[in-house]
Amino acid sequence: MTNILLKHILSKNKVKKLFDSIGEFLSWNIFVFDQQNNIFYKKHFRKDPLTKAIFSGKPYIQIIKKILLNCIEENIHCSQHNWFLCEFSNIAFGCIPLKIQNRKLGHCLFGPFFLNNDKNFKNRSNPLINELYSPELLNILKKLMPEPPEEISLRLKYIHGILNHIIKNNYSEYSIQIKYKEFVDKSFQELQEKNIELEQAVTKLKEFDQLKSDFLSNVSHELRTPLTPIIAYTELLLEDDLSNAQRDYLKIILENSEHLYELIQDLLTISKLESGKLKLVHTKLYFPVILERSLETVRHIADGKQILITTDYPPSIPLIIGDETRLQQILNNLINNAVKFTPDNGRITIKVEPMQNYTSDISNDIKNRDSQFEKMLTITISDTGIGIPPNKIHAIFDRFHQVDGSSTREYSGVGLGLNIVKNLVELHGGKIWVISSPGVGSSFSFTIPIAEPDKIKILTESQDYEN
Repeated sequence: MTNILLKHILSKNKVKKLFDSIGEFLSWNIFVFDQQNNIFYKKHFRKDPLTKAIFSGKPYIQIIKKILLNCIEENIHCSQHNWFLCEFSNIAFGCIPLKIQNRKLGHCLFGPFFLNNDKNFKNRSNPLINELYSPELLNILKKLMPEPPEEISLRLKYIHGILNHIIKNNYSEYSIQIKYKEFVDKSFQELQEKNIELEQAVTKLKEFDQLKSDFLSNVSHELRTPLTPIIAYTELLLEDDLSNAQRDYLKIILENSEHLYELIQDLLTISKLESGKLKLVHTKLYFPVILERSLETVRHIADGKQILITTDYPPSIPLIIGDETRLQQILNNLINNAVKFTPDNGRITIKVEPMQNYTSDISNDIKNRDSQFEKMLTITISDTGIGIPPNKIHAIFDRFHQVDGSSTREYSGVGLGLNIVKNLVELHGGKIWVISSPGVGSSFSFTIPIAEPDKIKILTESQDYEN
């Protein structure tokens, strides 16, 4: 018996059957705790909505545990039957220690009882406890447990009598409702105070976020201002008659300046996206023209790596509706990434097609979503690059995420490009996704709305859509 535990004597299933069977006698809540004060079983017998609202959540369980600990610490015994009553904010619970051979295996708590400051409740209830006997309850115990521990059965039988005594005396339903209301009012007041604290914390966070956005915007503008003439004068110098070494040096200056300029542009875009200040200027556009501009910016790098870039257009391409500058930014980011991550002698394919001809499951998901646009154009940029590992593909569009985030990574960048692309595509009413295999390559696809006259009238202030 040295290591006997409550679970060795009673199974949870048996306890459940027991209290379900005696539910006709009870109208209060029952909690059975083991030696470690963990809840072994709980049952709510009161059915009114107010009781359910107050005594069904985790905060109530914490109160119950606190009451139990107070009972154990104070060890208040009211009679030879070893049951005691503990008050907590005018709410009382009966507590019956569960013992076998004087070894305590746990406790059974029942209640709550609203005492109305009745100081003599314990003394008045003791004689009643000594006299009451419930054969029905003991018969149920014997049926459920072939060899029920005598101490447990003797103590459980008193629950019926205690509750009858409380109900017969001046603890009316009206007084109980009053106590419930006080409990709810106090909880509501505490909840309001917590809400005020949370609102203050949210306000401070918004202020910090605005300060960060303002700082990011101001610093980006200050960095971009001197870069513009550096790039311009470097381009002018390259037109002069220079030695090969001088030309190489200037090209390095130009490439790094342009890279820094793009990074600053990304920071500005992020700042505008966060602050909600980025507004699209919708116009009617011919996609191949925008694509050709983006290809021109990477052609010299692709040629240096001997990367073959091909385009695949349908016989006729409908006009699209969007912000020309931001669409150019989307393409620049995606095509630059394709060139950067594709090894020498690789291949990049850019495919354009109406979305109804696109058969992937992802595009079907896009078709089913709510959108003000019924017709979309799908652009897919595929490469034969390094690919993306499966464990990183889900976060590829997160801010500051990089496929290779180590300090010795081979590829430059800070991980802003794809996050910006995703936000800009979604601002246009489109969707972006990626399919990738490590060592094989990646395919980035996004959709852009096709220009429909009735939609353009909604999105643009001018109705002159020529050119």
